[in-house]
Amino acid sequence: MTNWDNATDDKLLACMAHGSIEEQRLAFDSFYRRHTEYLYGICYNLVSRYKFGFFDEKDIFQSTMAKALQGAATFESDAVEDPQELHDMADAWLGRIATNVVFDLLRQKPPSVPLDPEFLGENGDGETPSIDIAEPEPIEESVEIRLIRKAIDSLTPTEQAVVWASNQFNECREHQRTPTEELDNIVTSLGISRSNYRKIKERAYNKIRGCMADPKPAPEAK
Repeated sequence: MTNWDNATDDKLLACMAHGSIEEQRLAFDSFYRRHTEYLYGICYNLVSRYKFGFFDEKDIFQSTMAKALQGAATFESDAVEDPQELHDMADAWLGRIATNVVFDLLRQKPPSVPLDPEFLGENGDGETPSIDIAEPEPIEESVEIRLIRKAIDSLTPTEQAVVWASNQFNECREHQRTPTEELDNIVTSLGISRSNYRKIKERAYNKIRGCMADPKPAPEAK
C-alpha cells in the first residue's frame, strides 16, 4: 500500500494491528491525522463535563490514540465497505476508548486536594500547598449494596458506562430526565444514538432489577 491517506479506516487499523513496523507507523500516522479534530473535540467535551482538574483534554487524547494503536485489532468493521460509514465507526470506536480513559483516570484520582493559594498563601518554596486526605475507614456494605455491585459487574462495558453517566444527573424527584445537552455529550462520547442510549439504559436497569429480585450469582458480561 502506497497511498495511506486513501485507505479506508478498516485497512489502516488492520495494518496498525498486523503490518510491519514501517506499515504500522505509516498507517497510524494517516489514522492519527484523519481523526485528530473529531477526537480532540470529544476529549474537550469530556474534560468540560468532568471538571476534576487533574487531567486535561491533551492527556485523554494522547492516551486514547496510544490505546487505539495498541488495540487496533479489536476494531470490528462488521463487513461495512462504505468509506464514510467506516470513518464514522472509527470515530465512535475512538469515543468509547476516550470515555474509558476518563473513567480510568477518575478511578486513579490522587488522594490529595490542591487548595487555592488565594486563601492559603504559598509556602516557603513557592509551591501550592495541599492537604492529604486520609483513606476512609471501611464501611460494612449492606446486602442490597452488595447485590447492586454484583448486578453492575454483570453489565457490559457500554451498559456500565450508560448507567454511570445517567446517574450523574439523578435527582430525588419524579419523571427525572437527563438534561438535553448532557445527553448529547453522553451519546456522542459513547458513539451511540439517543434511541440506543435509551434502549441500553432500559436493558441495563432491567438486568439490575432482575439480579435484585433473584440474588443468585450474576453471570459475567460477555
